[in-house]
Amino acid sequence: MVERSKLHDRVELLGRVEHSEVCRVLRRGQIFLNCSLTEAFCIALIEAASCGLAVVSTNVGGVPEVLPPSLVRLADPRADTLSDALCKAIDEIDTGRDMHAVHRAVSQMYSWDIVAKRTENVYERVLRAPKLDLIQRIYAYMTCGSFGGFLAAIFVVIDHILAAIFEYVTPRSSIERMPHFRYEENTKT
Repeated sequence: MVERSKLHDRVELLGRVEHSEVCRVLRRGQIFLNCSLTEAFCIALIEAASCGLAVVSTNVGGVPEVLPPSLVRLADPRADTLSDALCKAIDEIDTGRDMHAVHRAVSQMYSWDIVAKRTENVYERVLRAPKLDLIQRIYAYMTCGSFGGFLAAIFVVIDHILAAIFEYVTPRSSIERMPHFRYEENTKT
């Protein structure tokens, strides 16, 4: 596209960027544009917002869950909606944006303590969820779409067969159980 549109003097292709240089590279800009068609959890959005950039992204996958609406402008994955969102982000920059306030907000959302606690909560919810037998699991997957659900159900059956084989080869009773450790927050001042 750079060649076809003769944008050599306006586009710089950086290639691989060392992790230690990401912040420096991001701070060269004012807007971070993510044009992904699929995305689970985009860490690049967090890095960009943490550096104070206005964030514009396609509204796909897990992207809406990464940052609150005040820190990201979401658009459908089409050229016209991305262009509109980008124009609005440019207008926001002209009104003055407190980059330090954005950094503080992102830092409070994604500290290691908070991420660890959220992860622990997910595992605890999974452990409390009712256990489904094989037939219930197959039925649950079959309701997820005609082809995808059928494929997922096949994988569940294969997984069940493999688990039975592994249980036969190395019975559960022969594996040492890990002791339960309770996390205690350090209360020193």
